[in-house]
Amino acid sequence: FFSAATLADPLACTDDRPTQADDMPLNGPGMTTAAAQTSAATPMRPESPTTPAQAMSEDRDPTAAQAPRLPSPVPFVAAFPDAAPPHKAPAVPCVPGPPGKAKHRLEPIDLVRGTACVAMLLTHLHGKLDAQPLNTEYAYYEGHGTDVVWWVALLHNTASDLPIPTFALCMGMGMELMVAPRVAAGAPRADLVQSFWQRGLLLVALDVGRSLLQHPPHVHIMQSALAALGASMCLVGTALPLMCDQETGQPSRAQQLLLAFAGVAALVGTHAVALWAQGGQLELGADWPSISGSPSTVWQVLLRVFVLPGRVTPHYSTYFTIVPYTGMALLGAAVAPEVSRDPAAGWRTLGVAGAALLGLFVVARFAGGPWVNLRGPTRLEHGSLVCRYLCLSKLPPSLAYDLLFLGAAGAAMYGFSCALPNWCRGAEERQARDAGKAPVLYACHRAGDEVLNALLDYGSAPLFFYLAQTFAIQGLSYVPILRHRPTHIVVPALAVPLLWGLRLACHEFAAFKRVQPRNSCWRMF
Repeated sequence: FFSAATLADPLACTDDRPTQADDMPLNGPGMTTAAAQTSAATPMRPESPTTPAQAMSEDRDPTAAQAPRLPSPVPFVAAFPDAAPPHKAPAVPCVPGPPGKAKHRLEPIDLVRGTACVAMLLTHLHGKLDAQPLNTEYAYYEGHGTDVVWWVALLHNTASDLPIPTFALCMGMGMELMVAPRVAAGAPRADLVQSFWQRGLLLVALDVGRSLLQHPPHVHIMQSALAALGASMCLVGTALPLMCDQETGQPSRAQQLLLAFAGVAALVGTHAVALWAQGGQLELGADWPSISGSPSTVWQVLLRVFVLPGRVTPHYSTYFTIVPYTGMALLGAAVAPEVSRDPAAGWRTLGVAGAALLGLFVVARFAGGPWVNLRGPTRLEHGSLVCRYLCLSKLPPSLAYDLLFLGAAGAAMYGFSCALPNWCRGAEERQARDAGKAPVLYACHRAGDEVLNALLDYGSAPLFFYLAQTFAIQGLSYVPILRHRPTHIVVPALAVPLLWGLRLACHEFAAFKRVQPRNSCWRMF
């Protein structure tokens, strides 16, 4: 499956599923029969007859056919304008194709990742423009949160908290899905480890460059999400190829449990170290481990880099530390083989796990207080109950934060895997019927198609989206009328045209990277 050498999309790694590979027949080494028999309930792009135009639009290999996506009434906005007409698509959007070079993307991962991209843009836009009212701080040791408009706090806190756990979980899933067929095909494991390190270090370098460009003329490097995910990729990528079985290319069930245990241990350990460092106090001043406090020993410097965010030196700070996001990636790697072996059962398992985590969050948030959220209900103490309940410690991630957003990501993937085939099935006939009898419903269906296609575009090029939105928002911050702390209404007004432009850019970039050589680093964007 996976003909390209993209070892990782930075924010979610690769997300193709094992169907047909270039150098192995259907049901060949590294792929189980259940994986080859694509379930009709799995929301993947269907195959269509190969044409030169379609060949250039194939998802991973320029010689393979590209399937049509949801019908779009606007050609230049359509996700794949050169694909076959929508009416030629099969009624069931998951039809196994003949042996060859056809590839599929796991669309539930693309959709969840695209949703995280939208949330990321909203929170970055709000924060960079200092839109009023300001968001509450989300470091657990920096004093009480401020009282803000409840819906702004709810929307902005949720948008700010959602992306990084989603990207880390998807990255771990994609890394395992990439490693399995390569190990089964006999690829040297040392080469896979080396490739993960190369790409992980590239992410760290991109993060350093972004930090320097965003803070001229001062030299101040902030370890943000890209660096944390890059370091996590190096750590997970070192262990994962060594754990895969040579025949199947996948870890055994016992090894999956080991990966899951290591991921849970990393998350629980982060929370425990944070509780220990703050000494049971919910509010701290300017001293260690406050985010503005400087470490005084080598041990404290290591804690800053790996567990506790904050200032390291006058020119280096860590916001996103390494250990918790490595744990999230390990959880993704642990669950990915289930999706490979039996897609329908795998998504269902992920949905059940997500629902269980959400249930634990509800119980723990009511019963645990600061012991599950590091700061407990003191945050936004003068705000609404809903805002206090959902105002979680993000830096470092508390257990409540982990339970909510990892559970939401798993449940959302399962929801997309169930809903997308039903939405795609008979979409054109449904729209044609509604156009004559219910124009409002017809408009809603068309809007739904456009939203889904946009999320797929964002989710198929997440690193490109991240870098593009970063510098677009940086440019907006220099506009004179926006430099005086605009109101929060400005954020959605600016987000709509930004998202439209980024959709076109992501679509064009995705088409560009599909035709790049297999070993090209452009593939990881």
